[in-house]
Amino acid sequence: MRVNVLMGMIVGGAIGAAATIVAMPYIQPQMKRIIRQGRKAINTHMDKMTEDGG
Repeated sequence: MRVNVLMGMIVGGAIGAAATIVAMPYIQPQMKRIIRQGRKAINTHMDKMTEDGG
């Protein structure tokens, strides 16, 4: 029983890794855009905090 669960986890992880590698070219532009938007929001917030404190 334990061996079957362990093998299932290993095979499932391998399938997930393969799917991620295949999907990465499609996902990467969206991830870059989300990261860029997050950085912009953080920088804007930090600028507002420093303006109020100064």
